[in-house]
Amino acid sequence: MHPFMQDFHPYGRETQTDKPGGAVTVTATDIFLPASVSNWGAYGVAAMLGFLLKNRDLVQTPELEKRIVQACLDAGGWEMRYCTSRFIVDGTEGESSMAIVQLLRDMVRLNIAEPDRGLSHGQMKKTEGTRE
Repeated sequence: MHPFMQDFHPYGRETQTDKPGGAVTVTATDIFLPASVSNWGAYGVAAMLGFLLKNRDLVQTPELEKRIVQACLDAGGWEMRYCTSRFIVDGTEGESSMAIVQLLRDMVRLNIAEPDRGLSHGQMKKTEGTRE
């Protein structure tokens, strides 16, 4: 996989800095989880854990996502794709990253909720003042 990614990634063999080597790293692993935006891959893992443990709070809120990214930038960190201090994450707008977090939280919430109403749960609860 490493040689392929060195050729595939725009900075796989060399970066825009004076440091030797490319942006593609080698880390021994038991499980390979490719993700174009590494943060989002990690958030997907957190969402799956949230689903399995029935706790959507294992996926951060969009507001926390914004605070984390902004804190990194304020501390002097750079966004990876364009090496800038703009509010972007691996080339995507910061708001897109916030939206991914919200989508994952919603997916977990919807899939751990007790089936209580609606056609998708095969039942309709009669509420006061409605007709059958």
